[in-house]
Amino acid sequence: MNELVSIIVPVYNSQDFISRCLESLVRQSYSSIEILVIDDGSTDNSKNIIKKYLEKYKNIFYFYKENGGQASARNLGIDLSKGDYICFVDSDDIISLDFCKLMVEKAIKESADIVSCNIMEEIGDIKIIHSYKTKSNSKREFMIKLNSPCNLLIKKNIFKNSIIKFPIGYIFEDIAIIPALVLLANNVAHVDQPLYVYIRREDSTTGSKVFIKKHLDIIKAIDHLVNLFTQIDKKNEYYDEIEYIVVRRLLISGGMRLAKTKDGKQYLNLVANYMDKFPNWIQNQYVKSNLTKMQKIAGRLIYKRHFYIIYCLNRINSLFKKYI
Repeated sequence: MNELVSIIVPVYNSQDFISRCLESLVRQSYSSIEILVIDDGSTDNSKNIIKKYLEKYKNIFYFYKENGGQASARNLGIDLSKGDYICFVDSDDIISLDFCKLMVEKAIKESADIVSCNIMEEIGDIKIIHSYKTKSNSKREFMIKLNSPCNLLIKKNIFKNSIIKFPIGYIFEDIAIIPALVLLANNVAHVDQPLYVYIRREDSTTGSKVFIKKHLDIIKAIDHLVNLFTQIDKKNEYYDEIEYIVVRRLLISGGMRLAKTKDGKQYLNLVANYMDKFPNWIQNQYVKSNLTKMQKIAGRLIYKRHFYIIYCLNRINSLFKKYI
């Protein structure tokens, strides 16, 4: 195998963890790689740390740009990449030493334009494996299963031959494009191993006003996704998948996070208002088969604007976890 893999690493003030990330990349068992480090206007010592790797490894390339967010850094990396395949690694995460080897092998064996793998989440000493294995490797299943581009190997031609770019200016840009990327893939495949390691740091802004405001970006991301499918003329054909993504990511995941503070009531109302565009969501085939009974109940409570009940349930759940 000599297919070139472009590994794109957006960096912003990553001095505390960029070395660990780059070590996992330069030690890959697959040699045909280029590492594109996109510095999104860092103001700390990240650049000097990266420079040491530039001096030692010829396949690392450093690009500096003014701060514009992770999406703009990823887009620049895509434009600069020369690989047959692209993958994305966040600067505070790492990948298995066989990540590229196993993913490329699977792509070639299955003639797949997109290959996924499982993710290991590290929270201090706790390790949790998140599986993205599907029953049939169908594109429809991939659309509703995948959450991030980081556990994917993507054929560059999908980006090159389409209008798809990471939308700039808000978080949750992953939701906005991953289903569309899967739609344009000729075939998809999965490596059933946790090859990507997501390091969860403790400096979370959960519960803050900044956190609440950012989570409203889900609505913008979903709008972007719906517009993409409309432009590709596939919205009606994949309506069930789009609707389920809206339910799972906006109504359930986003709604329950927003409900963790009383100040979130006004934002939950925005979520419920958006869900009015999907009035029959409870009849969705994926909602029926994939969501738990409690998730369906929570979704109904938010949709019916019973926000205080949701808030109380969240508080009870938090207390339960704390004392039991």
